[in-house]
Amino acid sequence: MKVGFARVSIQEQDLQVQLSKLDAHGCEKIFQGKQSGASIKNDEKLKDLIGFIREGDEVIESIHNKGACLNIIDGPLNIVNDNPFSTAMINLCGVFAQLERDLIKARTAEGREEAKAKGKHMG
Repeated sequence: MKVGFARVSIQEQDLQVQLSKLDAHGCEKIFQGKQSGASIKNDEKLKDLIGFIREGDEVIESIHNKGACLNIIDGPLNIVNDNPFSTAMINLCGVFAQLERDLIKARTAEGREEAKAKGKHMG
């Protein structure tokens, strides 16, 4: 079974594009949500997905812990085997995702400080 995971960061964003892609890819079950990647709710949705999958399932945007494979349909990464190269690729993706998150936080903090320095009310 193909199982999908769709998420957008803010309520104003639309999940429909992701849901359409997952549906076109043949996903029979899709977990979804509108929450920040840093939100505890995001972790809860991912735990729900991981709790649902079984050995042999194909999980889009998840991990191999339960014998399922990882297939990210918006990129060139398709990790279907549990081998050292697959593990390294998953870890590298995690490193770059964390880097992107840290850069976003740093830029947001810089922008907030600059706005405060110019007398803008924040919050």
